[in-house]
Amino acid sequence: MKFSVDKNTLTQALSAVMLAVGSDSTQPTLACVHLTALQDSLKLEATNLTISIKTSVNALVEEGGDVAIPGRVFAAFIRNLPENVAQFELVDNHVVVHCGSTSFSLICLSQSDLPQFPYFENGVSIQLPLSELQQLGKHVLSLGLKRSEASYGSSVALHIKDNMFTIQSMDNYRVMVCSYTTENSVPEQQFSLPVELLQTITALPANNLPITLSVFESNVTFTCGDTVIVGQKLDILPVDISPFTAAEVSTTVRVNRDELLNALKRTSLLKKETTPIVFEFNTTDQSITLTASDEQGKITECIKASIDGNSLTIGFNNTFLLPGISSCPGNEIVFQLSQDTKPGILRDSESDTYIFIAMPVRIR
Repeated sequence: MKFSVDKNTLTQALSAVMLAVGSDSTQPTLACVHLTALQDSLKLEATNLTISIKTSVNALVEEGGDVAIPGRVFAAFIRNLPENVAQFELVDNHVVVHCGSTSFSLICLSQSDLPQFPYFENGVSIQLPLSELQQLGKHVLSLGLKRSEASYGSSVALHIKDNMFTIQSMDNYRVMVCSYTTENSVPEQQFSLPVELLQTITALPANNLPITLSVFESNVTFTCGDTVIVGQKLDILPVDISPFTAAEVSTTVRVNRDELLNALKRTSLLKKETTPIVFEFNTTDQSITLTASDEQGKITECIKASIDGNSLTIGFNNTFLLPGISSCPGNEIVFQLSQDTKPGILRDSESDTYIFIAMPVRIR
């Protein structure tokens, strides 16, 4: 095997496939990147058996072949090479690399135990811009979901119907729902993805290309240009939020998102984790007062808002509420409340593509 490839091009490709290389893998083959030189391209593959990623770049191939090479040390070497074309050659069981004045070699691993890259046919596909999917992903991941067993709180739910793509995340205290209108329509699909799969999508290098989500019986694939990501599909359906959104509303608040966000951040400076931020929605002077206090002192913020209905005092945990406010895409937030023991509904006033539901906390 012998080929040449631009160092920066290879670095970007490695940044994608390395997302599937586990840092604590006990199986050497799962810590490898599989390189295959074919005609005028170099294919890179990696898998941790949960997520598989492959991509390809243009290369000048003098002699084809393939090798398995330790991923993390290889990526570190390539990332720190001088700006130049890198030349690769397989010599015995080592890959020898020359780039400018720098040379290094790495031992190759046996390819006999490398898992085959999964391949599927006849899926249902929907397409949207990569930038939009990454933005939606960052919003729902802001709830701090954890990698664990397949369950609510360790997965994100997807609902695809006609041309509407909806992604939902939740824990015991809040639900976030973000939507995007796509150009193509597909039969209805409802399923969930492991948190780490969505984290992988959001970590891809940004570009202006579309990404295609294809849904199969037990797996999903994401295809963006030459990059393909394969992951598991979970049989966890999105939660029906209609009982919350259809509930009677006694107080409707319209407020500038940034003003509310900044007021909440300042108020949160003086707050223990178990102490709620008290929100007073006053219809008389059309204002929201946020109050936090402990044995050290007290802080109060007052901002103007448009409030219809009844005045209301309610408590929220700032840690749970902050992601919902900061992820709202519009400049104005609509806060819908019924009573101090019922969830608050937060929406974007400019569209129906964003809903956040937060449980209140008891005011002592």
